[in-house]
Amino acid sequence: MTMNPTTILRATVSTTIKVVRLPLDTANRLLGRQGLEVDAADAAVRQTAGQMLGDDKLRADGERRQTATQKRSQAATLRAAADSVTTEADREAQGRKKQAAAQREQADKVAQKRKRDAAKQEQERKQEAAAQERKRKGIVEKAAAERREAADTTAKRARVEALDESAEALQEREDALIAQEEAGRLKAAAGSAKAVRKNS
Repeated sequence: MTMNPTTILRATVSTTIKVVRLPLDTANRLLGRQGLEVDAADAAVRQTAGQMLGDDKLRADGERRQTATQKRSQAATLRAAADSVTTEADREAQGRKKQAAAQREQADKVAQKRKRDAAKQEQERKQEAAAQERKRKGIVEKAAAERREAADTTAKRARVEALDESAEALQEREDALIAQEEAGRLKAAAGSAKAVRKNS
């Protein structure tokens, strides 16, 4: 490969740019940056030098580097936008997740409250039913006691009446015996009187 003045100047420009870029590229790598500004400056220097030196290859290389830098810049912008969309989507998903968790927690609280209320109502219903049963049994027992008392009263009255009837019957028998004895005594007296009259 023959070295003409244009080739020598092109190599000199490229070497100078590489030397100037070296610390900048190193710093960008350490900082985690792409270094698009350095790439754009590199492309602009090559284009300008190519135009000034009349080196179409150098100028075309600068244009190619400028196009590549623009594409990388556009890609970086798209990646940043995608990252922003992803971050926003993640944030929204996290928000929805938190909201769903809060709704589940609220639903659990409501379900637990309903369960407690239902248990309380069931307990109250059982207590009311037990109270009603006790009241019913009390009424039945009271009615039975009243029936027993009425039956006892009726039995006592019947016994008193029977005793009264027995007493009356005994009195009547006693009166009959007394009357019979009186009749016998009167008969005996009459017989004695008759005998006395006969004898006299």
